[in-house]
Amino acid sequence: PDGRVIATGGNDGRIVLHDAATGQTLGSPIQLFAGVNSLAFSPDGRLVAAGSLDAGPGGRAAGVFDVDTQRQVDAGVIGSLGFTNLEFTADGSQLLVSSGLRVRAWDTSTWAPVDEPMQIQHGPAQVISLPDHPILASGTDGTITSWELDALPLVSRLVPGAPSAGGLFSPDGATLVTVDRADRAFLYRADDLTLLATLSVDGPGART
Repeated sequence: PDGRVIATGGNDGRIVLHDAATGQTLGSPIQLFAGVNSLAFSPDGRLVAAGSLDAGPGGRAAGVFDVDTQRQVDAGVIGSLGFTNLEFTADGSQLLVSSGLRVRAWDTSTWAPVDEPMQIQHGPAQVISLPDHPILASGTDGTITSWELDALPLVSRLVPGAPSAGGLFSPDGATLVTVDRADRAFLYRADDLTLLATLSVDGPGART
């Protein structure tokens, strides 16, 4: 979060921490049980969470590690089908995990699940934690759904041109950016999904 450390993850399950200024590796590589699909730092920068490409032993979907010691700290975050995306809430008290067709919150002090999973109806989702809406999940069909942690879905809207990989939200949560198959980027106002601008992306295969 302070921009000093970069985490990279590979298909071999290795997670490597790098000094952002020099590119040099920090400590020893971290080994996840399967290929790495997503990475997220806790707000205080002390933890890095990794979502897996495939379900691990006992249905494991993610691993959470101490940045300084590279040791695993969670008690077993369970998912379902792999392709796990994850994000810490803004206060760091919960880890939001999307695996298969479910999104579930995990308490970071006990690593116990919080309440029942939320069902995603639009394919494996990318989860985002924002101040106004604790969870924003983008589905593979371009649908953006917003939840409070203790309530039913608030918003479910199809975003035109949204790719299967979902989108990227600005740090303040005010703007959503998606990229389509024709190398165009679309900027939306996040609260009502009003289209703000369409941009040309330089080069094929560009992503947010």
